Amino acid sequence: MFQENKNLILCYICLQEIATEFCRDCNQYFCDKCKLHHLKISSLSDHQFTSYDQREGQKRFHVEHGRGVVRKRFENQDLSQELFDIIGEESQHDLPKIIQMLQNCSTDTKENILFALKTILEGSSRSMQDVFYETDGVKVILQMFFETRDTAVLDYITSVMLVIPPGKLDEQTISDVTGLLIRTVINFGIRNPEDARLPLFLNGIGIIRNFSDLAFRDFQDGNDHMIIQLREHKHLVCYVTDTRILLLVIGLTAIFSKIHKGKKKKTREINSGLDLPAGNSESCAVHEYEELWKDSSIGLFCKIITNEKTQPITLKTTMGLLINLLPFNWHGAVSISAKMRNQMVLPVLIDCLFDLRDQALVTKTCHLILCLIFDEKNKYLFGVCAMKHLLGVLPIKTNSDIFSDDIVLPVLSILTEIVRDHEDLAWNLVKENGLEKVKFIKFTPEIYSVEIKEKASELLSVLWNNKHKHVYMIDSSKLTKDEVKADYVL
Repeated sequence: MFQENKNLILCYICLQEIATEFCRDCNQYFCDKCKLHHLKISSLSDHQFTSYDQREGQKRFHVEHGRGVVRKRFENQDLSQELFDIIGEESQHDLPKIIQMLQNCSTDTKENILFALKTILEGSSRSMQDVFYETDGVKVILQMFFETRDTAVLDYITSVMLVIPPGKLDEQTISDVTGLLIRTVINFGIRNPEDARLPLFLNGIGIIRNFSDLAFRDFQDGNDHMIIQLREHKHLVCYVTDTRILLLVIGLTAIFSKIHKGKKKKTREINSGLDLPAGNSESCAVHEYEELWKDSSIGLFCKIITNEKTQPITLKTTMGLLINLLPFNWHGAVSISAKMRNQMVLPVLIDCLFDLRDQALVTKTCHLILCLIFDEKNKYLFGVCAMKHLLGVLPIKTNSDIFSDDIVLPVLSILTEIVRDHEDLAWNLVKENGLEKVKFIKFTPEIYSVEIKEKASELLSVLWNNKHKHVYMIDSSKLTKDEVKADYVL
């Protein structure tokens, strides 16, 4: 019926997470994530759940896990026993010992202690985190973050910082920390482009996200709508099997929008004669965020994409970051687009369209291309070089591979923009049997959503209204006025 580990019930589905919900209809225990997947199944959507409280068991499980970490990672038996005792007790007198150890130990030992500290804080009660503040643990960790140059240690430091809630830090400290975080994370990536930089970069973004709400709350006016929109369109940056990356990318975009909004607000105030004091911490913090769309930072993203050794998950995440930068018509969007073209990113994106086995990668690639074609040079290059690849993800018969709406919709949008003002690019679409594919989508029932049907209709209309209509008047790809005017078939 269920898996149990020392009185601790684990999720029936994943067998890894601690169960927090009980389904009365299935008589099974689930974690929060598997509960959501359970309810998404149409036949199970009406199942009733009740909360299942096993905090004491969770604490015991966490303590044993932490002790296991110490046993495996520490060769120094005395130090191992000392940390073993600390993990077993949540008292105000034990945690300072860990902080003291961090300040007076070798690099190898520091890495192990940080790993144990992360394990402790992740599953500990709120009181343990409160003690962490009271013992100046946060300041020690921050100081280590800015001083260390060791990749492994920096990774563990950022992991610890991600589990520290920023609620008890004063605004001045948070504002200073966010600026330093950005400089450190970005500069580390630029100095060490071949190292295990992505986890550090993502962790740094997560920390900035944690601190940003308090540090920039004065910038919040009028910004809620934009953040809500980002969350509603999270499919643009979502890699379905890694919600951590989704949250970090959404968090990064929210921060960008906050700072952009705040910068415009302060510009209006200055122009109105309401200049702020030169030492204002928020104004300084805004300046720090300019690091994120400088050429050096965009160059870092381009290197990740063009590196043949880049893992697919890293590639998708980097594309997600660029997707968040480009669509808002910020002052850096034009230079970002040109930089990506000059760094030979476009051929890599075209190659990614070939990898039809990885639909998540194709989806991300299509959305990034859609963001890039507002630049006329990019639009023409994609029209000349990528037409065959773009049309390759559109079906032409019922029994062919049917790609998801998240792929087909941006592809139709890309094609619409490409052929709008270019006769030769429209002719490329015709030669690659594109008309038949678009008509198939429009008139074949029950394969795609209304939104996609409308986009296919728009594409045919754009083609028909092109002043060089004669390019479609060939035997195998004839486009008629009736086909353009006809309603799509659901």
